[in-house]
Amino acid sequence: MSRLNTVSQAFLRWRRSAGSSRNETILSHAASMCDGTQVSEDELREVIDVLVRRGLVTGPTSLADQLPDPAQLTDQGVICVVDHEGDVQKWTSSNRPGSIDQSTNVGGQGNQVVAHSSNVQQNQHTQINNNEVLREVAAQALAGLDEYEIGDEDADDVRRAAQRALDETAQGEPEPNRLKRLATNLWAALLAFANTAAGTTFAQQLRDLLLPLVNLGAA
Repeated sequence: MSRLNTVSQAFLRWRRSAGSSRNETILSHAASMCDGTQVSEDELREVIDVLVRRGLVTGPTSLADQLPDPAQLTDQGVICVVDHEGDVQKWTSSNRPGSIDQSTNVGGQGNQVVAHSSNVQQNQHTQINNNEVLREVAAQALAGLDEYEIGDEDADDVRRAAQRALDETAQGEPEPNRLKRLATNLWAALLAFANTAAGTTFAQQLRDLLLPLVNLGAA
């Protein structure tokens, strides 16, 4: 389990057990020792930001001045704790392929896909073209290689999957099974970004956008 998920699980479980009290912080509680290491203020801020984006807790979105006043669980946050012991990865998996946890706009000259807040239904302001969605995600994945540090071998996997998707969609949308395979290969390769909190969030946004393509033909 990644450090982000470990700290997220600790926070969610502590927040649930702490009830409605807003006069304490996890940093002064035994729950803040994760795998033998004390959770830092920076880690807590980062975790709260991710949990707010995923709709598991509500405000404040920044804890810069409000660390003693931690975010509260949403209904989905409670479900994550009760049904999945606070494991965000398990909760995320259980919510696929239902509603997509992104608000998505596809429009403009380049049909750019823009991911916004989490835990909302997908809003389609123009008709989504599967080919353009795959191409946009592939382009963002390649751009991410310059922004997030991942190993050379993993970077090669992402680069191959993304470039193949771009090459095979350059002349139009391939047949559905091929489109699904391209999306699935890219969806799997994006796990390579899951080494940091920022990389995990970036990868999750792109993987969520690919889900309708990965699930093409699913009953």
